[in-house]
Amino acid sequence: MIRTLHTFRTLLEALDALGKAKRSTDALLHRACSAFVAMVAEMTNQRVTITIGETPIARDR
Repeated sequence: MIRTLHTFRTLLEALDALGKAKRSTDALLHRACSAFVAMVAEMTNQRVTITIGETPIARDR
C-alpha cells in the first residue's frame, strides 16, 4: 500500500540520487529529508518536522 503513494516514489528517487552521488551535498540531503517528511505526513495525516538542534530542516502540513 505504501508503494502506491506518490510521496514514497519521490522519497525513493531522492534516496537514489543521494546514493549515486560521489559526495552528499546539502541540497541532496535536504531533498531526502523533505521527501521523508512529506511521506510520513501523508501517511499519518499529522504535522511532521525534522529539526537539527534548533533549526527546522523540513516540515509538512
